Amino acid sequence: MARPMQDPNIRIDEILDAAEPLFFTKGYKKTTITDITSKMGVAKGMIYYYFRSKEEILEAIINRQTQVLLIHIKEIVSSQEKNPVQKFECIVASMFRTIQYRDGVLLNIGIVE
Repeated sequence: MARPMQDPNIRIDEILDAAEPLFFTKGYKKTTITDITSKMGVAKGMIYYYFRSKEEILEAIINRQTQVLLIHIKEIVSSQEKNPVQKFECIVASMFRTIQYRDGVLLNIGIVE
């Protein structure tokens, strides 16, 4: 009996959710596709259906965090309760929170040694 198809977006999120902490703890360079698929409990080949490379996975993680940041910035900009200086301060603070997200994962992924 064939397995039911899973929503591709759900599987992509699962891959990113597995890769992100590995990039943080092991570093981007030391994390392998096998590490990611082992953490997920899936066959190695499955990941290549969604991503061509580890670099594409990193890019997707960065894009996901950027989208979250943009949502926060739009909320700040549209706020009627803050003056322009307060909005600017909130935007800068939001950018730093995104960079420091999950104990600094975006700063500590070990891309540069």
